[in-house]
Amino acid sequence: MALLLLAAAPLAVTGFAGWWLWTRLEGWWLLAHMAAAPLMLLGLAGWALFGPQPAANAGAGAASRWARAASHRLAVGLGFLAGASMLAAMSDFFGYAAQEKLLDLHRYASLGFCVALAAHASLAVSRSVRR
Repeated sequence: MALLLLAAAPLAVTGFAGWWLWTRLEGWWLLAHMAAAPLMLLGLAGWALFGPQPAANAGAGAASRWARAASHRLAVGLGFLAGASMLAAMSDFFGYAAQEKLLDLHRYASLGFCVALAAHASLAVSRSVRR
């Protein structure tokens, strides 16, 4: 999960700063964003395969286990959707209009991924504080 968090932070900063401040991502911001993307996808694959272990849920209430499992699955799904939509948009299989739609899908899936990842992290931190 550490690789995922280390790569997701610069992706969030460069992606949302470029979108909100300049309405597009270009130049050095785009280079930094593209450099961190493979690391995030690698970390996401590792987290999907070796994510929250059943032992980590021992002693947790049913609602807590459900919330952590749901936030994990949501974050993994949205993370892969964000990556796959951008990989598809960069290919030449789609026309300009479809690439614009895929870019929008990438943006909103990335936003949802950040929210789901923050929710999962807050659930994990609150569980460790309660111990």
